[in-house]
Amino acid sequence: MVDDRLVVARVLPIALLAMLGACSSDAGESCSRIPFATSCNGVTRTVMGRSYCLHVPPDYRENQRAPVVMMLHGYSADGQGEADYMGLDDIADELTFLLVLPNGTNDNVGLHYWNASPACCAELATNPPDDVAFLMAVLDDVESAYSVDTHREYVMGHSNGAFMTHRLACEHGDRFAAAASFGGAADPGCTPRTP
Repeated sequence: MVDDRLVVARVLPIALLAMLGACSSDAGESCSRIPFATSCNGVTRTVMGRSYCLHVPPDYRENQRAPVVMMLHGYSADGQGEADYMGLDDIADELTFLLVLPNGTNDNVGLHYWNASPACCAELATNPPDDVAFLMAVLDDVESAYSVDTHREYVMGHSNGAFMTHRLACEHGDRFAAAASFGGAADPGCTPRTP
C-alpha cells in the first residue's frame, strides 16, 4: 500500500509547479522553482528579527548530541517547501538529526533570496541583509537550545542556496563538517581558513 504522505511529498510539488506555470516548455527550461510551504513542520524560532523552522525528529534525546543539517532554499522558494520537495523531514526522522530550515528575505518583487554573492541574488533588494551573520546566529541558536554534536554540523543548498552554501563553507569552514551544493556554484571571493 502506498503511503499518502510520500505521495504528497513527492507528487504534489510537481503538480503545483505545473499548475503555477513555473516551467516553460517552449524555452526548454527545466523545473527549478520549489513551491512555498504553508507552514513549518516543526518548531518556529526567531533570531535577529527573522524566523526559521527547526524540525526535531521524534527520537531526539537531550542527553544525546544530535547532528545538524542546515538546508538553504533556492531563489523564490522557502525552507519548508524545499524540505517537503526533497522529503528531508522523513530523512531527519530516520537518521535522527536536527533539520534547520531558514528562509531568505524578500526582494523587491516579493521572492525569497539569499545575499550570497554578486552573482546572485540581491540585485532586486533595496537593503540586502547580512545573511552570513543571520545563518551563523541561527546555528548558535540551535546549539543553545538543543543538544548538538558540534563536530557534525552540515550545510547544504539548492540554486541560490547553493551559492550561499559556498559562501558559508568558505567564510566559516571551521564550523561545518561538510557542505553540499546542487544546482548552483559560485566563487565566494574568500580563502577558507580550513579545508
